[in-house]
Amino acid sequence: MMYWFWVLSTIQTSFRQMSTAGNRLVIFGLTFTALLMALAIPAAFEERGLLFAGAYWSGRALVFVTLARRTPAVRPVYAVSLLLTGPLLVAGALLESPYREVLWAAAALAEILAPRVNHRRMRTLVYDLEHIVERFGLLVIIALGETIISTGEPLAETMRFSLPEIITFTAAFVLTISLWWLYFDHSATYLGRHLESAPVTFEAVRGALTYTQFWIVGGVIAVAVGVHESLLEPLKPLPVVVGLLMLGGTTAFYAVFTHLRFTVTGRLHRSRILGVLGCLVLAVGLPWLPAAGVMVGLAVLTVATNVWERLHPASAGAPSGADWYLDEH
Repeated sequence: MMYWFWVLSTIQTSFRQMSTAGNRLVIFGLTFTALLMALAIPAAFEERGLLFAGAYWSGRALVFVTLARRTPAVRPVYAVSLLLTGPLLVAGALLESPYREVLWAAAALAEILAPRVNHRRMRTLVYDLEHIVERFGLLVIIALGETIISTGEPLAETMRFSLPEIITFTAAFVLTISLWWLYFDHSATYLGRHLESAPVTFEAVRGALTYTQFWIVGGVIAVAVGVHESLLEPLKPLPVVVGLLMLGGTTAFYAVFTHLRFTVTGRLHRSRILGVLGCLVLAVGLPWLPAAGVMVGLAVLTVATNVWERLHPASAGAPSGADWYLDEH
């Protein structure tokens, strides 16, 4: 829900002038409601559920009243938030588990499906593509920054600086930087060019950003969980669920752009496919490999992918100028 709140707010600002005093006040109001949701999240399924639900509903109501009502193409989407999602969240917050989870899942589904149901009207929207691509890229940077913070936090808590901790810490830092490189070296440029040349901008933004970036950001969060656990006990195998989360998050980085490139051009991103296979190999070894070994393996794998794409982009299957031609024809 937090991701969707951010996405729809960001998209709203991408096709209107936000430098006016009124629109700036709207952004400040959305920032405040997002802060309230962030405060509520640690106990959202306990005593702070109503705070989370009320903040989300208030933020959506603010967008509807001040921005969306001026744009007929998006008005139905925010009407769903105002009349359906918000009441479901509040009703769920007033109930105990499992009824809260059921109503909140229904609210999330309504939010996700609303743009799909309304896609005929939204096809006419004109976006500031440079703005929206930049904003999604900044979200990835923020998520990666949080991963770096999670890299140092366990060491600061335990104050252990033995060789296994140092190796794991270094590998985690290298992994985070490599993930940044995977996104911003070839993939972000390809993404921008694809959006610029798409015949229907809304469809491209929805497919390549709104839904796809969810897996990227979610992948970063999953990696951060694995990094934190690895630094706590580097010589012990990770819990299987945590290990799969970390490997799954890395796989998301590989798979998302592999899928996008194949969908658009019919070409295979060979280096990213091998990256997915490498993650699967590490997953098989999770019950036996120490956490430090998994971390080093991921760091080596992602660095090797980046080096291959940088030195031999053609053999790696990295996007090239020919892809732009295919996008435009």
